[in-house]
Amino acid sequence: MNQIDKIDFKICDLKAFIQSVLEQDPRPAQHVRNDESREYGMQLYDFNIRWRVTGSHMQVLSVDTIRLEDGLPPWKT
Repeated sequence: MNQIDKIDFKICDLKAFIQSVLEQDPRPAQHVRNDESREYGMQLYDFNIRWRVTGSHMQVLSVDTIRLEDGLPPWKT
């Protein structure tokens, strides 16, 4: 998660926040019982988080900033 360490995020510790969200296993319920290796994605604030699940291990693949064309999101105003 070295990419996360480079992001200036002022609301909370981004690395810890992503880890706590992934610990809740946000996959669709029908995928939780399946051991198939698969990639997932979600939006947290203005970041696109991509991760992979293999067995019981979750690995963050990327954390990308989402560029908003209509201005700032509600939590930044």
